[in-house]
Amino acid sequence: MLRLSSISLLDISIPSLLFWFILFFGYFGYPLLWFGLDPYRNADIVDQLIILEMFCYSTVSITCLIAGFLVARVVLGPLRVAEALSSSFAKTLQGSRHFMALNCLLFLICGFVLYLYISEVGVANLGLLVALDLVSSDSNVTALRSDASNGFANYHWYRVFTADILLFCTLFFASLYFYQKSKFRAICFCLATITCALSLTLSGEKAQIMELLIGLSLIFSIKYSGGKVPVRNIIKFSLIGLVVITPIYYFLMGASGIFEALQQVGSRIFTGQIHPSYVYLQYFPEYRDFLFGATFPNPGSILPYEPVTITQEIMAWDNPKEAAEGIIGSMPAMFWVEAYINFGVLSLPFISLILGIFLYSINRFFFSLRFCPLVLSFYIWTILFYKDLALSFFSDFFINIYLFSTLLVFCVFYVISHRGIVFLAPRKLI
Repeated sequence: MLRLSSISLLDISIPSLLFWFILFFGYFGYPLLWFGLDPYRNADIVDQLIILEMFCYSTVSITCLIAGFLVARVVLGPLRVAEALSSSFAKTLQGSRHFMALNCLLFLICGFVLYLYISEVGVANLGLLVALDLVSSDSNVTALRSDASNGFANYHWYRVFTADILLFCTLFFASLYFYQKSKFRAICFCLATITCALSLTLSGEKAQIMELLIGLSLIFSIKYSGGKVPVRNIIKFSLIGLVVITPIYYFLMGASGIFEALQQVGSRIFTGQIHPSYVYLQYFPEYRDFLFGATFPNPGSILPYEPVTITQEIMAWDNPKEAAEGIIGSMPAMFWVEAYINFGVLSLPFISLILGIFLYSINRFFFSLRFCPLVLSFYIWTILFYKDLALSFFSDFFINIYLFSTLLVFCVFYVISHRGIVFLAPRKLI
């Protein structure tokens, strides 16, 4: 079905990276749970009937998602990834002289907001610094992470600049550097990368640093390998990612040694995202009725219902001890779980099909534009954004402040740097 949809798993596209994440975070771990091979989950995941039920729901959802890709391919045409991305660093469309100035200004704004965030939270309350014993605190890293994220007032406004827009800014610096290398661009690229890496880990969150590593590796592969990621690059960057993430788990999770940290990383990758699905199937419908759309956002309360923050509710139900201590956690799960807890099992094929069509259509829209460092940076950011459908509810990806804010920055940059002219791709790619 993927072949018929013109999608290769080595292509740099929204469907391909999402599919990789679904396989690793939401599929390959089922044998480990079924046979009790993950010591970190064995005590919590014991009902094989629920495991089998989850496996069937995942299989149906993945198949229908790919069917959506196939339907969109028939209607919109194939994704010619290599042809579209090969022009990303071409000199035929000269990069505007405003690119660097605009991005430097954006970086300074993000840096200032990061400074405000650190000042508001307090250096002594940053989980990363506490875990590294650089500062002392009476609270543990989990509590500090909660206070600096979910429990922090107006955190989403800080995160717009300190995570999403800063990540886009860093990817843009990387694209500009590979487009035309110079010492000044190299310094900006390195400074932005270090700042972004620190910003993504300061609160004690572990997984966000992978966003930066994956994004930079994709830009590197486009520069030197066109629109595909060679297998050797996958191996190389996987090893780099493992080298980076293992020490983070060692310090933040209190592992007794590197081997235990590696086990924790493996457990997080292969079963960590399946575990929430198990909890949701325990909770619904035995302890709570189906929500019938109550998890969807309701901006301005224009619709007659109050949104339910079910990810925090389920976390408190599954971890009552942490909830009693005031720790506000969140338990997101793969996109099909939201369909199930709202409308039941019969909604899985329909919603998965619609998501497949939607994601393929977004990728086709990008390929209607002529690629340059700016378009490439936002394209990579969008790939990273939508790959989280393997990890989170689908309603988070439609009305989303992080998406709208980054899209606004991209549009402003595009209008200024291209003087209001939209450059379309060659007709054969549209």
